[in-house]
Amino acid sequence: MTPEFPATPVPEAPLPPRTGSLLREGWGVAAKEAAKLLVWMVALGQLLSFGLFLTSDGVGDFLDYAKGGGVYFATFHRIWILVDLSGFGGGALGIPDVPASGFDLTYRLSAGLLLGTIFLGWLAYRAGRRASERTRGGPVASAIRGAKVSIPYAVASFLLLLLVRFDVRAPLEPVATGNVTIRVSPIQSFLLPLVIVAVPAAIGGLLTMRGAVVGWPWGRRTLASAAGGARMLVLGTAFSLAGLVVAGWVQPGEPVSYLAPTTPAYLRGAFEQGPIDGLETVVNHLLVLPNESVFVLVPAMGGCDEVSVAGFSVKLLCYSNFPDEAALRIFAAQAATGAPGTSLDGSTAPAGYFLFLFAPALAALLGGRVAARRGEARSRQEAVALGAGSGVVFAVLATIAAVMSRLTVGLAAEAGFAFDVSVAFGPPVAQAGLLGLAWGVIGGALGGALGGAQAPPVPEPPPVPGWSSPPKLPPPPGP
Repeated sequence: MTPEFPATPVPEAPLPPRTGSLLREGWGVAAKEAAKLLVWMVALGQLLSFGLFLTSDGVGDFLDYAKGGGVYFATFHRIWILVDLSGFGGGALGIPDVPASGFDLTYRLSAGLLLGTIFLGWLAYRAGRRASERTRGGPVASAIRGAKVSIPYAVASFLLLLLVRFDVRAPLEPVATGNVTIRVSPIQSFLLPLVIVAVPAAIGGLLTMRGAVVGWPWGRRTLASAAGGARMLVLGTAFSLAGLVVAGWVQPGEPVSYLAPTTPAYLRGAFEQGPIDGLETVVNHLLVLPNESVFVLVPAMGGCDEVSVAGFSVKLLCYSNFPDEAALRIFAAQAATGAPGTSLDGSTAPAGYFLFLFAPALAALLGGRVAARRGEARSRQEAVALGAGSGVVFAVLATIAAVMSRLTVGLAAEAGFAFDVSVAFGPPVAQAGLLGLAWGVIGGALGGALGGAQAPPVPEPPPVPGWSSPPKLPPPPGP
């Protein structure tokens, strides 16, 4: 008698998408996920603005603070905040060639509260995964379904931010007269939410079919390098921030002690006006901690933080130009007088600050090791290649982090003459990318080599039909 064996289950292949279904279907789920995402981000903005209301001592009405929540919402997406001064009178200001009335000014502020942006990206990733469940088709179809969440979210963000508008009279009469309007850029109110949500949502949708992606040529290696590069950025910024905290603790009398919301000097200053004001200060500082960590990571890699104006730049912080108190006073005096050739001339950083070199070094080593292990490298050469590939990903992510962390202020005017100038503060974008590439590729390759290749698993021999495995005997009793 021939023994019968149960059939081995075969994984179902993804259903091919019907013609046109990829574009027509899934919008209901996408709109539902976009609504959830919008509620989370609007609620966060309103909560932060309500904290300002509690510390305002009754200045302003509640509606203005509700609109202030919209300003927070805009900064999560790095949308321009515009301050328009129309019909502004400047004769009493003593500025030559400026008419007494009728000229227009527009200030632009671009600042991203990166902790809010990171939270948004995490929510968008999860929304993209949920929107891609039960998708007909392969990984690309899942990614498209996930990215669909960004379209209704961008439309809703655009409509919501149209309500964020403040109209006031100039508060400096009779020195200056005119109307002041605070609003957000309407074009960016659609485009930036679209992009910032589409990318993590598409990744979330793609990774719902991780098994199929691994089956692609180079799919396993690409996912492993991406994971290693992301680990480099997370660890690099975390180590840099940790170094900043330590520097603040060991130097309580220096300016660095006020840069991290954990030192006694910082907490004393924050809570000097009371617990509510102190809590509001700390919470808003936490929102820019990722920005601050990027500002530390790029100098730690050998770059510089700088202020740039129309192609002219001033180095603020790097190993070769470390400002002390005297240099800061001289720089402030030069900037106040508008002296040509303004610069911040510091000295070489103290020896202890060179320990920050360990931040990118350790991050690159550990990220390369993660890539080699995630990619299941079968040889030392493959492990090195995976680690170096993660360094390329790290360079891309470091470039994006530099862009998102910078603070930019612009000014455009029409007053018998026209000009448009912008001032940017933060790490140079190209420098962040090139340094990230050097540290990531070299350190990642070394980390991959140290992680080592994994021996391929030895397959078990197939069972012989008609025979069963011998029963396992119990262990002999002890003496």
